[in-house]
Amino acid sequence: MQHKSGFFTFCLGLIPGMGQMYLGYMRRGVSLMLIFGGIIFISALLNLGLLCILLPIVWAYALFDALNLRSQTPEQAAENPDDFMFDPACLVGENWSKFIAKRHSLFGWGLIFLGVYSLYGTFVRPLLWDLYEKFRLVWLRSMLDDVPTLVVAVLLIALGLYLVKGPARPEAPAEDYTAFGGEGEEPNV
Repeated sequence: MQHKSGFFTFCLGLIPGMGQMYLGYMRRGVSLMLIFGGIIFISALLNLGLLCILLPIVWAYALFDALNLRSQTPEQAAENPDDFMFDPACLVGENWSKFIAKRHSLFGWGLIFLGVYSLYGTFVRPLLWDLYEKFRLVWLRSMLDDVPTLVVAVLLIALGLYLVKGPARPEAPAEDYTAFGGEGEEPNV
């Protein structure tokens, strides 16, 4: 492994994933970039500013990880191969392609949600804003600002309830067996 500059490692480490890429850990760097960008995307799309509290954590981890990768010995570098930080197989099991095939309706509903949200933001919301401007409907303005957050909140609550309840378990089949206690005794049911 070629020894890289500490100054460049620090400067590029300020951008999540770039320090890792500079040091030759491309997969790890891409993973950190995707995590950082994904948090920004989801928080902006769903109007969840609270989610941005994770950004300094990811940023600090990326910086210190890059500095630690630079300071490792050749033996440590050999034991620490470049790999993605997350793997679909570890999230949903070894048969993740079968998982996706079984859950295609979940992905379908996700795409439908994104499509409806996009239509709302592109066409419906501007029309409703024109109505607000023309007729000064105060209730319409508050509704326009809060509908996306309300929809996301309801979806999060529904998902939480589903996770707490867990998947439906099939009922055990009723037994057709009746124990017989002997002559002159009533059968146990």
